[in-house]
Amino acid sequence: MNNMSNINDRIKERQAEIEASGMSYWQKIAEFQLEYEGKRWKLVHTYDTGGHGKYETCQLCGHFPCRYMFVIQHPATGQTKTIGDECVVKYTVDTKAKDVLRRYRTQVTKRVADLNENKPMIVKIEKWIRENGYNGFLNSILYQLWEGKRLSEKQVVATNKILTQEIPGETKEMRNKSKTEQENLIEKAIRKDETLNDWERSFLRSVAEQSKSGRILSEKQITVLERITKKRFEDGDTRKKISYV
Repeated sequence: MNNMSNINDRIKERQAEIEASGMSYWQKIAEFQLEYEGKRWKLVHTYDTGGHGKYETCQLCGHFPCRYMFVIQHPATGQTKTIGDECVVKYTVDTKAKDVLRRYRTQVTKRVADLNENKPMIVKIEKWIRENGYNGFLNSILYQLWEGKRLSEKQVVATNKILTQEIPGETKEMRNKSKTEQENLIEKAIRKDETLNDWERSFLRSVAEQSKSGRILSEKQITVLERITKKRFEDGDTRKKISYV
């Protein structure tokens, strides 16, 4: 229950951040006035029903289904109506309304609704990462989901394939090596900088950045690091050949 409550709170916080990022659009939209039945109405609220069978009817034209809804209010009487975005464009007296509404719908209302739809997949991926360690692909998918973006069919298939894959115990142990252990190993390798070739220096820079970002090194990367720390020379500048494959 606590985990579900936590994810719901985090989603609400992220939705608020997305809405705040679109305030410049909403400020423009809030200034729009709609000419209807000889009255001037103002936009006071907008929301996305989320689709997937969740639609509403426009109270101006009667059109159904409508996904993106806008609440308009008459300044004098306080009367409100909930209408679809097509009627907003049709009745607004602002010629730029269509473009601004399209941008707001894409950048804000759609993302807010889709973030809620993304919750089940977010929960699955975060659980998998907690149990199995870092995965670059899943991390990128998780970022996309938290941005309020929907996954493509191919992304869903690839994600589910990883989530249902059985991870060998030894691989889990390697993935869960502590960040401190990684940094210590990298530090030892860097101490031998004067003895490294260009490829080795490039490799060390790469894994150092990976470790700083919180990512877990692969078993092969750990093996290469260990070999670099054990390097020795023969006859001055003559280097022993060590295979990293």
